[in-house]
Amino acid sequence: MEKLIKTCLFTLLLMVINNAAQAQTYTITGSVKDQQGAPVYFAVVNLKNTNIYSTTDQKGEFSIKLPGGQNELEISCLGYVTETITLDPAKNTNQNANQNANQNANQNAKTHLNIILKQATLEINEIVVTAKQTQSKQGTSSYRIGQDAIKQVQAMSLTDIMQLLPGNKITPPDLNSVNQVDIRNASTTASSINSFGTSVVVDGTPMNNDANMQSSNPATGASGGKNTVNKGIDLRSIPASNVESVEVIAGVPSAKYGNITSGTILINRKAGYTPLYTSINLNPTSYQIGASKGFKLAKGNGYLNTDIDYTYSNNRPTEKASYYQRLNAGVRWTTTIDNKKNWTNTTSLSFGTGKDGLKAEKDRVTPNYSNTENSNIALTLNGRLNLLGNFSYNAGVNYSKQSSYFQNETSGPVPMIQPSESGTYFTTYSPLNFMQKTSIEGGPLNLYARADASQMLATPSLEISFLTGAEYSYSKNTGKGRVTMGDAVTQANLPGSRSALFHELPASAYLALYHETDIKKKGENSDYLLRLGGRYDYMNNRFHLFSPRLSFSAKYYKKIRFRAAYGLSYKAPSMLNMYPGPVYFDLTNLSYYHNDPASRLAIVTTYVYQPQNTHLKPSRGETFEAGIDLESNDISIRVTAYSKNITGGITSFDRLMILEKQNYRIVSQPQGQQPQVEEIPGDITYLPRVYSQYVNNQELRTNGIEVSIEPPRIAATNTSFMITGSYVKSSDFKSLPVLRSSSINTNSQGNRYGEYQSTTYHRSVASSNVTLIQHIPAIRLVVTFIAELNLYQKRSADNPSIYATGYYDKRGEYFQIPEQERESEQYQDLKLPEHTYDYQDPPFYPNFHLQIRKETKYGHSFSMYANNCLWYNPEYVNDVNNQRIRLNSRISFGFGISIKL
Repeated sequence: MEKLIKTCLFTLLLMVINNAAQAQTYTITGSVKDQQGAPVYFAVVNLKNTNIYSTTDQKGEFSIKLPGGQNELEISCLGYVTETITLDPAKNTNQNANQNANQNANQNAKTHLNIILKQATLEINEIVVTAKQTQSKQGTSSYRIGQDAIKQVQAMSLTDIMQLLPGNKITPPDLNSVNQVDIRNASTTASSINSFGTSVVVDGTPMNNDANMQSSNPATGASGGKNTVNKGIDLRSIPASNVESVEVIAGVPSAKYGNITSGTILINRKAGYTPLYTSINLNPTSYQIGASKGFKLAKGNGYLNTDIDYTYSNNRPTEKASYYQRLNAGVRWTTTIDNKKNWTNTTSLSFGTGKDGLKAEKDRVTPNYSNTENSNIALTLNGRLNLLGNFSYNAGVNYSKQSSYFQNETSGPVPMIQPSESGTYFTTYSPLNFMQKTSIEGGPLNLYARADASQMLATPSLEISFLTGAEYSYSKNTGKGRVTMGDAVTQANLPGSRSALFHELPASAYLALYHETDIKKKGENSDYLLRLGGRYDYMNNRFHLFSPRLSFSAKYYKKIRFRAAYGLSYKAPSMLNMYPGPVYFDLTNLSYYHNDPASRLAIVTTYVYQPQNTHLKPSRGETFEAGIDLESNDISIRVTAYSKNITGGITSFDRLMILEKQNYRIVSQPQGQQPQVEEIPGDITYLPRVYSQYVNNQELRTNGIEVSIEPPRIAATNTSFMITGSYVKSSDFKSLPVLRSSSINTNSQGNRYGEYQSTTYHRSVASSNVTLIQHIPAIRLVVTFIAELNLYQKRSADNPSIYATGYYDKRGEYFQIPEQERESEQYQDLKLPEHTYDYQDPPFYPNFHLQIRKETKYGHSFSMYANNCLWYNPEYVNDVNNQRIRLNSRISFGFGISIKL
């Protein structure tokens, strides 16, 4: 196999050398203007699916050097419709524009183009209000969501935008719950593993959640408040008002994207000139107010784009205690640094703050209160220039100040104890009711840098492009840490963290090198693309990882395309995975509670255990997909089958620890003083306690198929349809056995801990959306009606058993239970509930949604939506738990206004 690979590479090298002398290039010059004839400054002229680009100057003029043969240019600018122009020098024509090539495609020959860009309004004939599957250089199975689609769904955050993807359900806005992306997954128990491995990249810089440690119990990973510890990015924090477009790579990403196991989301924010827009979106629980404007700076200094967005939400219209609040503001300066080198740069400064809270109301029975705040500031640079071919770079620094505070009224009395070291402590008791408080102060700091260069070599038969780059990421939590306080702290006999100093923990970092070679071959009636990519990651100063990324596509007669891709990727453990902090166990040796507070005494032995998680490895993602695209007579059909396997997913695993408790007895009871006590010789009780440790324990296997069909548009009424379908089957499995405490105490043996075989859980979901789009350009109106069909849902488990395979006794000794005895009476305390693995799945049910947007000739727009617009709420009875379940949410609606000034 190795010899064959070397032979192929040597043959390819000979082909390149042999044809290099015959390589042809030609230069295109042109001007870009709007419909009124004014030059369009800073329009991007890009050779489609490559890194070759140019930008227009103040006169709207550009120059770009292209390889020989047929090429496709994409001309785009903020606020305008993207134009695609096909150039074929051999035929001396420009196929998509009313221009004639001035010269033949001799080496360095020049052709001049005059390009007119249309303003992006509802007055144009064709608009796209759905997620559009595209062929992208960034990866396979990419879905692009543009401005019209974002406006049509009246998006407040990235959560609303992601509902446009195939297989995702349209749900009422919910800003009071953590929202995370879950690409190509049907499992509900492994959604955190899947979302943690999805990268969200904003203007070329990845958002990083690895240093987030806002957990009230790091031993189990329980998140304090509504943080996303050990999970993906909270999509609520990303406002939609400043988003120009979103590309979702659901398949195999380019080799330039790392620290992932499950896809990548690329977000492009608005940068360039725009009029002043003010907008407001309303629904029964939330409102969002925003404003944005792009300024053209004097003396050719580029554009300054600014935006501000404020959002507030309550849990329910009648519930004001639970709330979410968000404020975002940003400034982006885009300019040309050097015209000769075609060097453009965008400098971005962003600020955001969000609050998740529970107000303490006077009429509440218990005055509980919680508040989670996250303030963030980020400075990023990204640019491109003609250096080493085409050179691009990204650099950014991102700092967050995270604060979580929880106050809960707790019933006492309990021993007042807060030791930081193992030992036996004499203390007293808390009041009958007391306030327990936890404060977590975090300060994640993320540094990021990436640089790559691309070159292209064209021969009469081949077009070869190369991309080579390096990437570095650094994450450190500079926060004070976690502290628990109050009148009493932590009830005895319960594990939990009391304190941790975040700034003393080691940082997390990775360095990566990547390369990608694209080989294109064009025939008379065929096009072929072979993409060979690879990535090397050095993670956390320990792991050397290599990730191949390969894809191939073949297109025939411009009507049918076959494609396939394969890729590996890795996701590093988070800082909380590596350094969760100590676990505390409090055992009460003696409890003496007296009416006189001065006479009360509690003796508590505390064990402090620090888990060591150096065994953790990065999770591994493996993806394979294949597809076919058909385009004929204005109909488009795309079918993609995929298989995704995440192994080594990091989850918490219960381990058993046997602790010794020395019992005491009271010797004397002086009046008004604590009693005198002594140890009871030989009277030691052995108590089992469970603690959680992070392990590479979970595997998530997903197979699925996605279908999208675009029938011919009805020209007479300008009516179009989109049919999407998705079938996903996910199976998740934990390699280590499950440990559970027995449900009752046996007379002689005390509480036992049963060990149960791991079970593979399956969940299959099939759904389809039929979208009708009625667009009337004459009155600038677009109406979208979506029939959401929930076709099928099924859950099952492989070889489930409610009987323990073994158990640990009170001394921690393990006993295997013979298979023929597991159902016997002596092990009934270890038996799980009868219906643990029984499922009843919902029947088929539809849902219907309506979206309307109207635009005036002055650029103002008005929109409304109604989810479950037919108010259809079927019900069924779940016989397993004897509950009546309502399908679909109640009707929900919202209104939006955008004013152009």
